Amino acid sequence: MNTSECSLPHVHKHMKRRPVYAHSKAWQRLDDSLVELTDSRLNVILDEQDSAYDWTAQVIKDATIDDLDSDAILRKRKLIEGRLPHIFIAKDIAQVTDQKIEYSKHKGLDDKKCEALLLGSLKDHGSLTKPEIVRLLWDVLPDQLDDKQKNNKLDYLLKRLRKAGKIWTERNEVTSVWHLTEK
Repeated sequence: MNTSECSLPHVHKHMKRRPVYAHSKAWQRLDDSLVELTDSRLNVILDEQDSAYDWTAQVIKDATIDDLDSDAILRKRKLIEGRLPHIFIAKDIAQVTDQKIEYSKHKGLDDKKCEALLLGSLKDHGSLTKPEIVRLLWDVLPDQLDDKQKNNKLDYLLKRLRKAGKIWTERNEVTSVWHLTEK
């Protein structure tokens, strides 16, 4: 009988039914962004029935390395990034295999960089129509996203900036025109 060791990742325990806090605020995931957790959503979470069964503590007899999720193993070894079904090689692997450009296109610009690009363009030009904003940001979004996901991401970015008071919109008969808020 061949015996070998298998190391599994350790996941730190988190207090049950409690949100994750950062900068004194509760957060939740929305698509690939973190958004502040609303009081109503927090109440729904706290009112959920607590399950006493902890499936993570279950020992599975006769399990082998082949029973493990290959994506989880590759992710633990920091060989891949992304979320299913959009997985791509990790940055360190891309650098040694001369795939840096492909990695950057898969990853795309993060929300803060997209926001800075949009705000900088609004500062330069005074206003941009929605189609112009789409043309500005479309190719810098992760290429792993489909058209619907890219449109949702752009709509969410505009909504977040408008709610933060950084931009405002006016509508004409054809499209919306976005402006930088004067301060």
